[in-house]
Amino acid sequence: GAGKIAGEMTVAEAMVSEPVSAQPSMGRSEALELMLENHFRHLPIVDDEGHYVGIVAIRQLLRHQVGRLQENVQSLEQYLGADGPGG
Repeated sequence: GAGKIAGEMTVAEAMVSEPVSAQPSMGRSEALELMLENHFRHLPIVDDEGHYVGIVAIRQLLRHQVGRLQENVQSLEQYLGADGPGG
């Protein structure tokens, strides 16, 4: 309960009993958006029957997103650089 210190609390008392989850078919961007909106660092992944199949960490999704953004920046730099001085 609220009067207990963290060391005395059971896992059952600390856990979220009905966590928000995603299905494996959810896109990375959608999962990232869900996690950012709800301030989650981890998102459980469940199948159609609601059985746990895995978990994704926001760090994994952000790493992927940063990689995509870096590729976009490189592509834009190449495009702008190919035009020569003065555009």
